[in-house]
Amino acid sequence: MESAENYKLLFYSSPLPIVIYGLETLEIVNVNQMAIDLYGYTPEELLSMTILDVRPPEDIDLVVDVLKKYKFNPEITNLGTWNHFKKNGQLIKVEVTGHSINYKNRNCMIVVCNDVTDKAIALHAMQISNERFEYATKATSDIIWDWNLETNEVYYSGNIKNLFGHKAGFNNDNLPFYFEHVHPDDRERVVLYPDQVKYGTMINWTQEYRFKKADGEYAFVLDKGIVIRDENGIGVRMIGAMQDITVLKQNELRIMHQNEQLMDIAQINAHEIRRPVASILGLIQLFNKETIEDETNRELITYLEAATMELDNVIRRIVDKTGTL
Repeated sequence: MESAENYKLLFYSSPLPIVIYGLETLEIVNVNQMAIDLYGYTPEELLSMTILDVRPPEDIDLVVDVLKKYKFNPEITNLGTWNHFKKNGQLIKVEVTGHSINYKNRNCMIVVCNDVTDKAIALHAMQISNERFEYATKATSDIIWDWNLETNEVYYSGNIKNLFGHKAGFNNDNLPFYFEHVHPDDRERVVLYPDQVKYGTMINWTQEYRFKKADGEYAFVLDKGIVIRDENGIGVRMIGAMQDITVLKQNELRIMHQNEQLMDIAQINAHEIRRPVASILGLIQLFNKETIEDETNRELITYLEAATMELDNVIRRIVDKTGTL
């Protein structure tokens, strides 16, 4: 008798909706107040219905098939998550757990109906977000990384395998991996430590450095990240993108080398050419054009002086442009 009273107390005081229905007819034979509140029907309305009345038509055959498997099973069983309709027509997601009982000399099923609509919506939104993230990582040639500052776990997108030959996915202890693969000459200015980021004030981070590939060669990368902080300013995640700029950097270095060679050539030429030009100008000054009787020779000396002065001006401009001495 005491057991029955305790069972009754649990039924009516439960914070979750509970429904009892007959296994043969599926007629609802009892509900608690939380079930009434959840579905929006009056007790009389619910007791005149079957459990199929709150199900979408397309689910009914599946519900019947599932219940056949659980007839007369006294063990508590998770019957899955189903679509239910409330009286106002709203479709909700309900996680159903129950077991069979003998209720008023009838074979019945007692089920707890947990409304997980909000959870399902949040889960669906998370799945959509994850899908977008995956599509975004596939649409770019960058390596997308996501650093959990609380666990030090880092996720690397598939491009780290495609570009550098390293394993994609989650790295549980990222610091040794990252430290090892950043070029020794770049480590001091590049490597970030969890507490440094977590308790600092940095929001945006950008660095250019060399990163070792699986084959031992180094790639030049441009790495950018943003720190996500909680309401107290504590860093919780850092998300970024690593771009392989090796070709761009090699072109840049090649152009710099070519410029250096051109500077050397310009300097050598300027010095080498200025010597004979200076000699010619000096020799011209030795001529006294007034003593040259032949008019043609005087004109030739004048033209030679003008051309040499023009060449000297060109060399001076080269010197000014290249900064040679």
